[in-house]
Amino acid sequence: MFKGMTGIMLGCRTGESLRDKRLFQTSVTEQDGEWVAVLVPQRREIKRVFTQIVMVFDPATSLLKSLTMTEQSGGSTRIVVSNVSINGHYDAEW
Repeated sequence: MFKGMTGIMLGCRTGESLRDKRLFQTSVTEQDGEWVAVLVPQRREIKRVFTQIVMVFDPATSLLKSLTMTEQSGGSTRIVVSNVSINGHYDAEW
């Protein structure tokens, strides 16, 4: 399941998952200065687990800030991305 979610997250980064209407019905809005994508599953195997997936992006960087997956049972799982470093300096350990 996590492999599938990683694929969805990467697909959203490239826009692939957001455009593929066979996977999700998608709406994207701006709320409180952030981009919010709501994905409603269309495929049976995803619908069995999730009712919706909400992704919040930072418009300044286009990076994912949080991902909330609402389960069929009513519970939810939220993943928050923080302390992101892009093109930072990393010492090679050889």
